[in-house]
Amino acid sequence: MNAPDTKRWDWGDLRRLQPISHEFGYDRGLPVDRYYIERFLEQPGNVPCLCAFMARREALLRLGGFDESLQDFYEDQTLIAKLALRCRIRVDAVPGERYRQHDDSSTRRAIREGTYHPWRPNAARRTYLDWLERYSAQLETPPSRPLCASLARATRPYRHPRAYRVLAPALHGWHLVRDRLVVLMRPEPHV
Repeated sequence: MNAPDTKRWDWGDLRRLQPISHEFGYDRGLPVDRYYIERFLEQPGNVPCLCAFMARREALLRLGGFDESLQDFYEDQTLIAKLALRCRIRVDAVPGERYRQHDDSSTRRAIREGTYHPWRPNAARRTYLDWLERYSAQLETPPSRPLCASLARATRPYRHPRAYRVLAPALHGWHLVRDRLVVLMRPEPHV
């Protein structure tokens, strides 16, 4: 399988007032299904940063923007979930941003304080998953079977905490190996 051809973009004068793309990225990416929300639930560390998103103002206003009920963690993921469930999404295979993680970020501080762990159950993720269940249940169209299945898997550690405590280290190790193999086996893009 060949990687898609990538285009070179002339960013030109970055002080200009006209947008780089008048089509809001539709000329740069491919349409995708709503399956991204399931992928984000299965691999919580692979959710894109908000700096990687471009959305129409009207869509953000229609969706209500961020959900202020979640603070410190997952508030960005509520907006991403709203976009993924109710809007068309396009993915640009070429990274267009750099995200800097520093030692004083809210995530690193929470890990040091013991209130958050990337793959262990924590209160912030449970709050987000509860929010996502409520939000998806109130949509005009019922949630898809894959979304319901992904939510069920994501909430399993909170429904069965003892079993998860025993199985989590082995599962996490397997996921690390699997993800690394996928990266190693991925074909190199043609530049």
